Amino acid sequence: SISSPRVSLLVSLGARPAAFLMPNLVNLPAAQAAKQLASAGLPAPQVTPVESPGSIPGSVVSQTPAPGARVDATTQVTLQVASRGRNEEGSAETGSTEANRGAEGVGVYARMPGRWR
Repeated sequence: SISSPRVSLLVSLGARPAAFLMPNLVNLPAAQAAKQLASAGLPAPQVTPVESPGSIPGSVVSQTPAPGARVDATTQVTLQVASRGRNEEGSAETGSTEANRGAEGVGVYARMPGRWR
């Protein structure tokens, strides 16, 4: 009887994506947070506007993944961004022009008196 030699194969799936720890983006302007993610090689974040009394409009109020989580270039990041805050009298405010401009960069729109930006 003829026997064949045993053959083992090792198949590569390619290089693993570079991984790093998720930064804390909370309280940053949304545009600055998006720039940090882009510089790390992550795709543009999914942004959800939320009412957050006491927060600066256009700023990140929460994020997924959490700060310190291990992420790579395939990780989808979600940011909740303050759409408006509250001033001391309790009325809605739109925040500074810079906060509104920063929010526009990642798809969040702030209500301006008499028009949408």
